[in-house]
Amino acid sequence: MTGDELIKQFENGTTPAATFHHADHVRLAFEYLCRYSALEALQRFTAALQRFAAARQSSAL
Repeated sequence: MTGDELIKQFENGTTPAATFHHADHVRLAFEYLCRYSALEALQRFTAALQRFAAARQSSAL
């Protein structure tokens, strides 16, 4: 999967939780930093990660 595909999948909420491991988290952060300024990468990554966590928590309830 390309970096662009990884970011798109993560931002649109279709990343399967079962396949999103620490190495994927690190790669995703790296891909953001390759494409955006540090501030924009931090903002985009944080927002997408919060959505990812919230969606997984609500599905676990």
